[in-house]
Amino acid sequence: MKKKLLSVLFACMLALSLVACGASTQPAQNAADAEETAEEEEAEAPAEEETQEAAADAAEGGITGDGVATPGVLVMATNAEFPPYEFKDDGVNIVGIDAEIAEKIAEKLG
Repeated sequence: MKKKLLSVLFACMLALSLVACGASTQPAQNAADAEETAEEEEAEAPAEEETQEAAADAAEGGITGDGVATPGVLVMATNAEFPPYEFKDDGVNIVGIDAEIAEKIAEKLG
């Protein structure tokens, strides 16, 4: 009898906690909230100059603007924000475990 009562009590507590958690999530109240979100996303988008600079850097690294790679050139893309896997040691050079693995693969391939 005690086990049944205890299991019913836990089930009720679980149901109440689910109801409480569900009540705290609300969709956007109005169009102003949606517009504010869109403005935040636009602010996070890279500027056109930054995009052009990235394209120029890629071309130097062996990729043309149409996405065609230069024969004999390996290109590694990464987000250097996750030490120790990859990070910028002096603000320019990317170092870390992933960069070292890519370097060893490139050496192996010649």
